[in-house]
Amino acid sequence: MKIKYYIRNGLAVDVYDSAGNAVSVDTVDSETLALTVSVDVLPVGVFPYEAGMCFGIHGGDWLPYDKSGNYSYTGNVVFGLNANVTVYVGDSLAYGTPFGGAFPKTSEANPLTLVPDTKILINPGDSVSFAWHYVPDAEKYRLTILSLDSEKVYQEELYGLRKAVQLSPGNYLWNVQAGSSEALSQKNNNVINYNPLTVADFHSLHITKQKYLGVPSVSGRKDTPMLVVGYGEYADLREWDRPHLNHPGLDELESDVCWAIALKKLNAFYGGTLSLDEIIFHKKKSAVERINVFLFLINAASGISEYDIQQVLDSTKSYSMGSKLKNPLISENAKNYIDGNNILLIQMNWESGEGHYMLIDGYVESEEETFFRYVNTDNYGSYGLFDESFLQTIGSYFVIEPLDNVRNMDSTLGVVKYDMYNTWTEWKDSDGDGLTDFDEIERFHTCSGLPAYDPDYCVGVDPQDSDGDGVDDKDEIYSYTILEKSRLNLNSAYPGPFDLNQMQVIAGIESEYMADVDGDGLRAELDKDSDGDSLLDGVDPNPYNYDFLGAVSLEENELPEDVVLYARERLRVNDGCTCIGQYSVPCVYASEDTVFNYGVTLGVNTSGALVHSKNNVFIQSNRANTFFVNFYGDEKLRADRQDEKATIVQYKDPKHWPWKLNINLPVFDEGDSVLVVQRGDTCYLDDGAHLKELKVESGGVVYFPAGNVYIGYLQLDAGSLIFPKPLYESNLYVKRNMIWNSSFPVYPKFEPKDLAENFRLFYYGDRRIFINANWFGTIIAPDAAVVLGQTQKKSMYGQVYAKEIVVHQVTDLHNVPFNPTYSNEKTEYVLDSEIFLRSKEGCL
Repeated sequence: MKIKYYIRNGLAVDVYDSAGNAVSVDTVDSETLALTVSVDVLPVGVFPYEAGMCFGIHGGDWLPYDKSGNYSYTGNVVFGLNANVTVYVGDSLAYGTPFGGAFPKTSEANPLTLVPDTKILINPGDSVSFAWHYVPDAEKYRLTILSLDSEKVYQEELYGLRKAVQLSPGNYLWNVQAGSSEALSQKNNNVINYNPLTVADFHSLHITKQKYLGVPSVSGRKDTPMLVVGYGEYADLREWDRPHLNHPGLDELESDVCWAIALKKLNAFYGGTLSLDEIIFHKKKSAVERINVFLFLINAASGISEYDIQQVLDSTKSYSMGSKLKNPLISENAKNYIDGNNILLIQMNWESGEGHYMLIDGYVESEEETFFRYVNTDNYGSYGLFDESFLQTIGSYFVIEPLDNVRNMDSTLGVVKYDMYNTWTEWKDSDGDGLTDFDEIERFHTCSGLPAYDPDYCVGVDPQDSDGDGVDDKDEIYSYTILEKSRLNLNSAYPGPFDLNQMQVIAGIESEYMADVDGDGLRAELDKDSDGDSLLDGVDPNPYNYDFLGAVSLEENELPEDVVLYARERLRVNDGCTCIGQYSVPCVYASEDTVFNYGVTLGVNTSGALVHSKNNVFIQSNRANTFFVNFYGDEKLRADRQDEKATIVQYKDPKHWPWKLNINLPVFDEGDSVLVVQRGDTCYLDDGAHLKELKVESGGVVYFPAGNVYIGYLQLDAGSLIFPKPLYESNLYVKRNMIWNSSFPVYPKFEPKDLAENFRLFYYGDRRIFINANWFGTIIAPDAAVVLGQTQKKSMYGQVYAKEIVVHQVTDLHNVPFNPTYSNEKTEYVLDSEIFLRSKEGCL
């Protein structure tokens, strides 16, 4: 068949992965392109999950492009049957018109494929996908799943047309209702008023009773001089060392701290002086063993526990959480709590702001209706009166009883003072170096000038220069904040000192990584020689210019343990991919490409990463993530970002590429044996097995031994299973063609990491290979293009070294280096299942 897309409005097309299919772009007229995809051979698997191609359509100038109105965008609620998509059978028009047409009118949300008595076979832990057609004018859909005795098993209201649900084995009934939010709510007798009471509405009420406890107004702005080192080169502009209480708006670091605002309001209501910054810092410090003290205002979204309330209020009272399911907050109970001078700390559970924290501190009774006052409706400290139906949107809540004492500000941060006219805070900086005592003691461990708190190395040292290198502490801390580069839009001038539209923020940067540039475990403010060149920072003309002294030479067929993807040419990681590196550091990607426009392309909303590249890097929209890019070559190399967010760039001499790989695949003769494992057959391969061809059909099972297997042609069909031996080194060598649609099994007593550390695939061919299933292990394919993630599981544990690497959308990557636990059969180890004890029996 042929698929033709008509593209207008000056858009451009990038083909990321043609999957062997012919793609052509033709000009129709001055405003229109025609993108034609000719599919001559049906790809293996079911489109769009196991097979298919990937190409991107974007603005020619790379400016943000609003695709919400495009019918082909899956995030569009009208994604589905579409007359703007033209379908031909042969040369005859079968459906749609090239430039227009109306939606087909359907009366209900019919299932896409399932019919009564349909049976689905899934692997343990997999989800069942439910899908339905678009209904004109429907705002939402309610999916309901029932057991055969009509007991409700699952129900959810959704904006989209698809939902994956985990179900136990059994028989189910299901349906989908379509309608507006209001109509669906009425079906549940649950109409919620999301609009606050206006002043005019309030004055029209006939009020019979009202009570307010008077929680004070608090906004989410930075409220201390504690340093924020995530502002990068905008540190000065963003006032990194001053409170932001006078700023007109919240920045990206401050807009997601509703939980901290709620705790601050509680503290302030009972007379406490605890600062918002302190609350965030101590919450983050208690959440992890090794606090990254620099990020305490970055990615600060969090929840509230009983422990957090006790800490902020300095209380030993018990605060048990009420929930919408077990004990919903009804109007009469809420009024009784407030009448008893109890504040309600609530967590909302609505579509547009799930998880938002607020307080309820009052109510208004009238002849018409009862309204409750919600505090912190917008993180600016605003209030809102909502009718009692709004209580139904509360997911959970705490009841805060009256208190006598609360926690106050740490004395090393500041002291609140007042006279008969004003209240103000005197911030503590005993050594006058521009750092609060709190920061020096709690975060940076520099010398504060307070002997009772200072480390031993502060004795006899100038407290303003803790490491004695001639550079003041604050200047050294500032030095590595500005190393974290942000992108500035120079086409638009700043209208004032604080322009939220132009200041881009680095969210999620590992500041400690940048601070310790020479990797000796010391940050700049505690390192006399930050770049390890034997010159003190104070006399070094470039004190933070660390470079590799030489490439690390690796053993034969060994890969760098910190690199999850290593491409000899291009590397592409598509939209929505996540990656978990080792030792809590970002994933490392490497590309040696010097031919194409971009050696590395990172899609929308991919995980932050450390990139080593010899060519340009293109990063699509990643609003929450920051990337480190080390360029090896000309300083004209660039890291282009569609969203103009922050990227940290360092240029290095090409000879300092950090690795020397010695990939030398052994020569072998595959022999003349052909083995076909059919459905229901199980085969145990021997160590040293040589096969000209191995084909495992759907339903066939193969166990790989500890040791080596050599194969000329390998075909693993979808539905087949392969079992590497957990905890034992297992190497598979494939000389010519390979089709891998098999899945790795789930071992009850082993994690994916246990398989990935011990299994390795060597592919000698130069054809494109698709890993159409979850993957556990290392892939070494020096001359091939490897495509990962064409599957619903979309999980890859291990490492990949190949000529070219493509990772499909929404794939979860985990860096697991090859590191076998046991390398030979002599080790005494027995699996409970005993499935590997018969490894000499061959195929059963």
